[in-house]
Amino acid sequence: MQDPTYRKSLTKISFTVLLFSAVSLTVAFAGGSSKGDPQTFGAYQIDLDSGPVGITVQGHSATQVVTVSEENIPSDIEIHYTEGGGILHVTATYANGAKATDPSTPTARLVATMPRYEFVHITTTSGEVSIDNLSTDHLTIQTGTGAIKVVNTNAALKAQSTSGAQSYTQIYGSIDAASTGGSLLVDNTWGTMKLASTTGSLVGKNIAVAGDSSFHTTSGTITMGLTYGLSRYTFDIRSTSGNLKLGDIAQTGAIRWGNGNIRITSVSETGTQDFQ
Repeated sequence: MQDPTYRKSLTKISFTVLLFSAVSLTVAFAGGSSKGDPQTFGAYQIDLDSGPVGITVQGHSATQVVTVSEENIPSDIEIHYTEGGGILHVTATYANGAKATDPSTPTARLVATMPRYEFVHITTTSGEVSIDNLSTDHLTIQTGTGAIKVVNTNAALKAQSTSGAQSYTQIYGSIDAASTGGSLLVDNTWGTMKLASTTGSLVGKNIAVAGDSSFHTTSGTITMGLTYGLSRYTFDIRSTSGNLKLGDIAQTGAIRWGNGNIRITSVSETGTQDFQ
């Protein structure tokens, strides 16, 4: 690794992005098709309130516009687009105008493509968030039970879920992620990390920790595989009753080892920890 220099009951998603202002426009499209015609907008902020419809974000660099496509939207759902003052609002309602909230077809989703922006913010309740090939200075994601999956993204990333699992692959920047019961997986990633979970496990595979980082669980396990080995770090690993392992060192209580320039702090109550 080189150092770099759809699902159910999605309640609200908001993206904050930098683009150009547009005139006011309100359009409604009924569902029922496999994939609706893509809608293209110019806006510096996008708010999606999509009820039971999932969300996928794909980055692109071809144009300076946002495109939203509809996939597998049920016939009883209407997708509304309201644009004005540089802000795009996308909402899902029933035909009678009531807000769509009931669980629906798991494959129903909106697909948003966008170029590079300074800020992107996403919020859901139980809908899955899937992001691929996005480049942004700041990416913020918040879900309840919905899973979070981010791939091939350059960002300072901050995420939080209640029980939804989170996975991050090929992230360049920083990750600040927390979950109450969901697991957190970080794979093939470069940057600083702050990972926390109450009962969910924390797993790192081939991670290049490039700055002071921390890991914390109550009862979840912590397992980290470090790309650069152990010698460049200073470790402060502690647990109330969980077993600890750092390389060939195995003991309980605490392991404080190393004199590297980057400090790794890891704390658990009963969860085991293993750093290699």
